[in-house]
Amino acid sequence: MTITAAEATRAAEAALAKSVELGTTVSISVVDTGGELSSFVRQDGSAPVNFDISFGQAYTVAKFGGLRGGSIAKFADYNWFRGASAMRGGCLLAAEGALPLRRGEELVGAIGVSGATEADDLAIAEAGAAALA
Repeated sequence: MTITAAEATRAAEAALAKSVELGTTVSISVVDTGGELSSFVRQDGSAPVNFDISFGQAYTVAKFGGLRGGSIAKFADYNWFRGASAMRGGCLLAAEGALPLRRGEELVGAIGVSGATEADDLAIAEAGAAALA
């Protein structure tokens, strides 16, 4: 199974609400298990590059079968990771602001957030993930 449009929207909206609560300005990408974009929100004032970062983080978590972004970061300096990223057009990005999205125990997608501190990006992603729990 993969994330539905309604679930992707719900995750993005919950993440957006957390960003507003924290007073941050971010971009939020939600992808399905194949890494395809399902939902995206860019808050007013969020830098355009934040799309690429939030998408890359979410894409990477989805492609790594639901590992947390921070867990994947340890691979970023390995040649195979850089090679795989190059083969995917540079889409692989390992950072703390991305989490898997699950329906029960089943991986259905991932959420990536960029534009705030790593801690705030992660808190925002956690709010999005919690919306599916």
